[in-house]
Amino acid sequence: MERHIDMVALLFLVYGALLVVIAVVLLIVVGPGHSVAADVTAAPSSFWTTLAYRSPETALVLSLCAVPFIATAWGLRRRAALARIAALVLGGLSILSFPIGTALGAYTLWALTRPESAAAFR
Repeated sequence: MERHIDMVALLFLVYGALLVVIAVVLLIVVGPGHSVAADVTAAPSSFWTTLAYRSPETALVLSLCAVPFIATAWGLRRRAALARIAALVLGGLSILSFPIGTALGAYTLWALTRPESAAAFR
């Protein structure tokens, strides 16, 4: 079970890094210069227009969502008991993020609900 716990930690770290990379790419491609709308009463014409106006906020939210995944990965590597609980909560929440989060969440719940993995944490 030790290998599965280490794999969950690695996957959490990669998932958190992926969220940060997506946030940075969003800021580079769309740019922060479009964050203030000239006319807030006008309806945006498309998804891309709305994204251009909200790219800094979206990047911030993605970056903030990455923090718990990275912190939990660090705690899982140290075998902290609180990290196991945090990983179970994050795994349950990430199931809603189809398709990558669903796979990550299912694997996390499978690996960390085993009695052998519970015994590995202090």
